[in-house]
Amino acid sequence: MNFKPWIWAFIVIQVLLFHASGANPDSRLGTLVAMKDRGAFDFDRPEWSLDVSIGPDGKVYSNKAPGPALLAFPVFYVLDELVLWGIPKEDSEARYQKRIKSKDAYYIPLCLIFQILPFAFVVLCLCRILLIRFNLPKEGVWLFFVTCLFANSASSFMNSFFGHGMAAMFLLAMGAALLNRNWVLTGLFFGLGLLCDYGVACLAPGLLWIWFKDAKPLFQKLTHFVLGGVLPGVLWIFYHQVAFGGPFEIAIKFQDPSLQIVKNEVHNFWGVFSLFPKVDILAELLWGWSRGLLWTQPWCLLILGTLIFSKSKPKEVTRITPLLVFGFALLLVLNANFGGWWGGGSTGPRYLSIVFPLMALPIPFLWKDFSKVLKSVLIFSVIVSVLFWALVFATSIHAPLTPLWPWFWDYFTGATFGRSVARLAVVVLSLLVAFFYSRRSRMPSLVSTKSVY
Repeated sequence: MNFKPWIWAFIVIQVLLFHASGANPDSRLGTLVAMKDRGAFDFDRPEWSLDVSIGPDGKVYSNKAPGPALLAFPVFYVLDELVLWGIPKEDSEARYQKRIKSKDAYYIPLCLIFQILPFAFVVLCLCRILLIRFNLPKEGVWLFFVTCLFANSASSFMNSFFGHGMAAMFLLAMGAALLNRNWVLTGLFFGLGLLCDYGVACLAPGLLWIWFKDAKPLFQKLTHFVLGGVLPGVLWIFYHQVAFGGPFEIAIKFQDPSLQIVKNEVHNFWGVFSLFPKVDILAELLWGWSRGLLWTQPWCLLILGTLIFSKSKPKEVTRITPLLVFGFALLLVLNANFGGWWGGGSTGPRYLSIVFPLMALPIPFLWKDFSKVLKSVLIFSVIVSVLFWALVFATSIHAPLTPLWPWFWDYFTGATFGRSVARLAVVVLSLLVAFFYSRRSRMPSLVSTKSVY
């Protein structure tokens, strides 16, 4: 079976079924415009987005991690010149209105260049590594491939300029670097991921554990990791120093008071985080109907349980288990402490999504040791996740805090029935065409370099 048709299906679905913009990507657009027009990071007008922070200087900034805006700026500069062609620089109102009306002209190319295509490339490279270097079962690698592209919330965010998709892509690339014990690339991709999503810091303890356990000389590991992290580190320090007055003064600390949901709690951090995680929210994130993993990507819970309770794991899985288990646990607790834990009306456990593709990495290693029952359960859980993924693209990436599957059904059969059917048809036809063309190349061809690319 050939990977290429499925990659094309993934790209077609992501581009044709582009998700509408919202306050999150608009917040980054405001930063990009400020960088281009004024060489600054603060908004020239507060109406760019509701997702803002008020800096120590009283100016309005994005409340997001800066990575997606900083990395996308060169491409945005060219796009903006094309969008504003013929509009005088002095006419700021006309330029603002044109930009507002042309958001998709920015977001679609930016998502394609910085999230969709790089993510597909990283998945393909990992499949090559897993098949050729580690000689893992083709069925397990195939399931990893499907899970990454079509069965998790991070994948459904790839065509939204949220930053979660970009962070998930960098973390998966970091996983590939760890498999190759390449500490330069590990430092680079971890730094870039942290630059795109503050939640990536939750993976630092697990990564530090792996770093200490690695057999390479301590000084070599340190210098290589630091060398890889220089670029994202410089960008991190520069942005936070200029915008908020210090390298550790992150945007969320200065969240707009209207967004400080837990500020009235006796014990809180910055009005944004509760001091202790709420048990009911932890349960909701794991198995609740509105955002729970059990109903959106149940394969993740199966893999997590295997990592925790299995005593006989392949050495490659044992090596990355602290990263995945501790990282997921800390991210889960952080999400349960966060006042806006439900993800601002986004489907799936949005703030956990950055780690989902990385959580799929053990699948091909564990596959050969799984019993027939476990294999069947894993396949079924991936199918459920694919169906959920397809429904997101058929309906909307935005969903209220309500049981998701009934909500999807009501949305699908409601006033937008025709639109939903058309979008679902794009998903189904794209996957059917991929299946038809992939049948022309049988499974054994997966081991060839040519078939991967």
